[in-house]
Amino acid sequence: MKDKAPKAKPDEDSSQQPRQQHTPSAKEQNIIETEDRIKERENLSEKSDDKSRAGKRPAP
Repeated sequence: MKDKAPKAKPDEDSSQQPRQQHTPSAKEQNIIETEDRIKERENLSEKSDDKSRAGKRPAP
């Protein structure tokens, strides 16, 4: 997938400047939080679906 991106020069260039830790931008942070919420919602809906199914169908 990264093949299309322009290839970065070897690390020699970046070693000349101090490396900054990557802090996600507001937009990236928003995307990350949204993905987390979607995962949580999927997990919750799976659990609640199981409960509602169990409630609707009595065991034979």
